[in-house]
Amino acid sequence: MMKKLIIIPIAIFLICCNQNSDLRKAENEINKNLENHLICNNRQFYNDLEKYFENYLTQNKLIKNGDKIEDGYYNYLNFIIENGRGINKIENNITTKELKEKLQCAGYNLTPEKNNFFLFDCFEPTISKFKSELINEGDENELIYRIGTSNPSDEMNLIVIANGLLRQYKMDDFKRPVLKKFIILFFFVQLEL
Repeated sequence: MMKKLIIIPIAIFLICCNQNSDLRKAENEINKNLENHLICNNRQFYNDLEKYFENYLTQNKLIKNGDKIEDGYYNYLNFIIENGRGINKIENNITTKELKEKLQCAGYNLTPEKNNFFLFDCFEPTISKFKSELINEGDENELIYRIGTSNPSDEMNLIVIANGLLRQYKMDDFKRPVLKKFIILFFFVQLEL
């Protein structure tokens, strides 16, 4: 009887860890795909874009003293939903201009439709590889699955997507690298840059 009581929690733990591992593996691979696509002149520039975005959140008081970085991402989506727009189109300063040029060099920020194809190309190969595992684990509602299986030529409403992300994910989830990259590329670049 005692062995059964010990074995059951261990089995549950192993099943839970295994379920999350395929999602985690897929997210890690997509994260690398995104970073490998965000290259201009043989140089990755995503970290510069992320720092710029996070400074922007701080300047606009969406990250306050004591807040975690992921709080700002969550607050940014809330701002978009509440106001029906981005915070403020950034005037062309040197950093903004350089980031726009790098994004265009990488094939992003040309048109919303081309941006959707850019994201799809980063997500779809990995989702195809992990599709059956993600379905078996019930992860079809995950952002990576939806982008990797969607039709990139479909028009996407920013407000609807922001609302869906806030319903799907808790504030703490916004530290996940792919979710952060998606918010920066899909919302910040299109609305603010």
